[in-house]
Amino acid sequence: MKTKIALALIPVIYLFLMSSNIDAQTPPTSTGATTAAPTTPPAKPKPCTSPAYRQFDFWIGDWDVTNPAGKLVGTNLIKPILGGCVLHENWFATGGGF
Repeated sequence: MKTKIALALIPVIYLFLMSSNIDAQTPPTSTGATTAAPTTPPAKPKPCTSPAYRQFDFWIGDWDVTNPAGKLVGTNLIKPILGGCVLHENWFATGGGF
């Protein structure tokens, strides 16, 4: 019984020894094999670049706002901030109100 257990453990011990020694092995150079260059991780996509973040880009700019009669009631400056993730609105009423 002890012999069977010892024989059954040989493959396990062998695999353990081989796996712990993998990092210490060097690739063969006599066959002309080259080692692969380390790969760099893929670049992370820039935030807020999907089409969903561009839905209000038509609004960006400096706007003159008029009432139905054509009288200027204010100006509105819309600009992207925080890397294009947010639109900032600056409303300026000509009459001092909102």
